[in-house]
Amino acid sequence: MSLHHEISFSVPDRLIVRFLLLCVAAGLMLGASGLTPPPFMIVKPGEVYIEEIARLEEEFHTLTALRDEQGQTLEDLAEIDKKILNAGNRLAQALLPPNKAPERMGIPAPPPRLPVPETVKYPLPAGTQAAVPRIFLPRMPNLEALSPADRKQRFIQIVLPLILRANDEIISQRQIIDQAFSRDDTKTLKRYALKYRLDDGLVNKDQIYRELKMRVAPVPVSLALAQAAIESGWGLSRFTVEGNALYGQWVWNDKKGIKAFDASDARASVRAFPDLLASVRGYMFNLNSFQAYEGFRRLRAAYLRDQARLKQLLDQMTAYAETGADYVQVITKVITQNKLNRFNAVTLKPPLF
Repeated sequence: MSLHHEISFSVPDRLIVRFLLLCVAAGLMLGASGLTPPPFMIVKPGEVYIEEIARLEEEFHTLTALRDEQGQTLEDLAEIDKKILNAGNRLAQALLPPNKAPERMGIPAPPPRLPVPETVKYPLPAGTQAAVPRIFLPRMPNLEALSPADRKQRFIQIVLPLILRANDEIISQRQIIDQAFSRDDTKTLKRYALKYRLDDGLVNKDQIYRELKMRVAPVPVSLALAQAAIESGWGLSRFTVEGNALYGQWVWNDKKGIKAFDASDARASVRAFPDLLASVRGYMFNLNSFQAYEGFRRLRAAYLRDQARLKQLLDQMTAYAETGADYVQVITKVITQNKLNRFNAVTLKPPLF
C-alpha cells in the first residue's frame, strides 16, 4: 500500500472556490435582471446547478476535515486523498466553462506540488546490512527549494524503498518459479515465460526454467538509484513531476506518455505512470525482458554471486541511452560520487503486521 503524505489546502484555495460561487450567483442575478453578464458568469439552465455545486463543495470540505482527524491509518489516508482529488476535480468541472475545465479538454489537472513529508526524513543506513522504513510515496514531492546536497538525500530516501520493494516482488516471483519447476508445474512456467517474453521456441521445461532464472532477478540497487537520479534530474524532471516517470522510458502512444520537446523521434513520448512504484516496476521489467539487455542479464548472474563484478555489469547498459558508452561513464560517476554501492545490501524493514 502506497503511503500518501498529507495534502495541504491553503486559505487562498478556499477563497477561489467562494469567488467562483459568487460569480455563478451573480451570473444568475444579472440574467434575471435583463442585463448581459460577462461570458465567464453566464449560467445556462441544465448545465450548472447551484445545488450540485454546493453539495460538491460540502463533500470537498468534509473530506479535508476527515483527513485531519487523529487516528487515521495509512490506508485510510490514502483512500481519503483519492476521494479529495476526485471531489476537487468534479467541483472544478462543475464551476469552469466547458472549454476551460481540465478534464473536458482531456488534460487532467496536475496534482499539487507537495512538500517533503517528515516520514521520509529517516537516517540513511550507514552499514551495508541495514534496513530502511517501508515508505512508498506515490509521487515526487517538491524538491526544488532544497540545496543540491539535501535534494540528493531526500531523493534517495524516497526512491530507495521503492527499488527495494520492486526487487522483493521480483524475488517472490522467482520463488514461485522455483516451486513450479520442482512440482513439474509447466503451466505456471509457461505463464511466466509469456510474461517475460521468452522465445516461443523454448518448449522444454528445463530450458524455460534456465531462461526464467536469468530474467527474473533483482536489479542492483546502486544501478537503479543512479539511473533514477540521471533520468529524473534528481526528481526535478517534468516527466517525473507530471507523470511519475523516474527512468525516461519511451512509449509510442501519446495517450500513455508525455511529449518530449527535444525527442529524436517525433512519434515518441516519455511513458507516464500512475505512481512512482509503477515506474520502478516498469524499468526493472524492461531490463528483465527486452532483448537489448540480454548481455546485462547474463552478466548479472555472475554479479549476484560476486558483487565485485558490478563494473562489468554496468558496461552492458550502453543500449539504455543514445550516448552509449558515455552514458555508462555517467552512471559509474553518479554511483561513485554519491557512494551508492553502500545500498546494494540494504533491505526493507519487515511489515508491522
